[in-house]
Amino acid sequence: MPAEHSSRLLPMNIPSTDSTPLNVRPAALWEFRIDVGGTFTDCIGVSPNGLWREFKVLSSGLTRGTPESSRHDCLTDSRRRRDPQDFWVGAVCRLRGPDGSLLRECRVAGFDNASGTLQLDHVIADVDSFTYELDCGLPAPVLAIRWLLELRPDATCPPVRLRFGTTRGTNALL
Repeated sequence: MPAEHSSRLLPMNIPSTDSTPLNVRPAALWEFRIDVGGTFTDCIGVSPNGLWREFKVLSSGLTRGTPESSRHDCLTDSRRRRDPQDFWVGAVCRLRGPDGSLLRECRVAGFDNASGTLQLDHVIADVDSFTYELDCGLPAPVLAIRWLLELRPDATCPPVRLRFGTTRGTNALL
């Protein structure tokens, strides 16, 4: 699994820094514990029924990938199969050449997580050998919460409990 974007289920026996037992916390609220680092943001979410999930994303809030195939106005990346259905609709998609130069910028018009296919609002058939980055315009912690809740970036987010920390800038103190 690529380091810049990962998710996994966690076992229930992970120790909590909160002494309040999960079964007496407010009902129907997700709890998120987020650590923003210089490169990655790690997010652990605990669902109202006690399921622990983890999500890791670049601290820039960008999601990068290399398509396995592209045609007309679509690109397919199997790593996107783990993403919630329609999650990337409306996001900016930047296609970058091997040297990192911007080749094209467009928007995601549709997303099928079963195949990992992003449908774009511009034809990309004339673009060869590229990587892409998806940008929802959200800070990494917000992106991670929405991903774990399976909410599109434009959907209303319900109330959640949040614990937030950062290790950004700590090396400057040393």
